[in-house]
Amino acid sequence: MTVCAAYGCKNRLSKGCGKHFFRFPIKNPEKLSKWIAAVRRQSWSPTIYSRLCSDHFTEADYMLRPGASSPYLRTDAVPSIFPGFPPSLKTSTKKKRNEKILAAEPFIIVPEPPAPVREPKPAEPTLASTDHTYSAVSNDKENAVPAPAVSPATIKMRKKIKRLQKQVLRQRNKIKTMKLLLSQLRKDLADSEHPIYYFIPSADFQ
Repeated sequence: MTVCAAYGCKNRLSKGCGKHFFRFPIKNPEKLSKWIAAVRRQSWSPTIYSRLCSDHFTEADYMLRPGASSPYLRTDAVPSIFPGFPPSLKTSTKKKRNEKILAAEPFIIVPEPPAPVREPKPAEPTLASTDHTYSAVSNDKENAVPAPAVSPATIKMRKKIKRLQKQVLRQRNKIKTMKLLLSQLRKDLADSEHPIYYFIPSADFQ
């Protein structure tokens, strides 16, 4: 499909569009350079398939041909109507304008005002208590000393030691009770005239 090579132009060759499309003068280098300069597209060169529509030419660019069905460009015609500008051309034009402004006006650096100096707040007086000699414990979490980590094996061993200590304490209580019972039985045997037989449980009785 034939489209216009001008930037921003959306004209396409179609039936009944009312536009005419002209080839670039590839075989005429001098005229071609004028057309490329008029199009103002950076890093672009036309091919044999590139076209410009009739919207970019004035009435003076056409030759009078009575009875002709299509217009014919003059040999020295150069396109001159381009309402849209490529982005690169806009940037370069704006940059040049800013450079001219900077060159015309002196560049003055205005120093920033110094920051206000804040006076330190006076320290609040602390009341020392004369009734106690101990020091208060700080609640500051940042200065707190972390507790040492305890391994699971250590916790298991502590539980086992505590259980064995309870078993030893129960055995000692049983032995103490058996000693009191033996002592009472011996006293009863010594006071009675007839022997009395008692059932004495062994030391391993649970």
